[in-house]
Amino acid sequence: MMALLALAFCWAHKTGEWKHQAVRPLKIKKHGRPEQSLFRYGLDYLTNSLLQGLQKMEERFRLLLLFLCPPEMVMVSGQNPEIVALKI
Repeated sequence: MMALLALAFCWAHKTGEWKHQAVRPLKIKKHGRPEQSLFRYGLDYLTNSLLQGLQKMEERFRLLLLFLCPPEMVMVSGQNPEIVALKI
């Protein structure tokens, strides 16, 4: 159970890093901290994607690919949070 929680934490954190770098950076508040943590940013995206937005199998594969690859290797097109290609 602990290993499963560790994997879920890593996936959410990596997704938050990717979204912060490629899609939309987090805003920095007046006290110098981001509006939310990278973990929470990724967890919200994963929750919405896995429970509501993913109807196609290829979109699920893209999220799995994001888990397996470093966030800086994944490119997106414009503001669309859909993974387009890998930088190799």
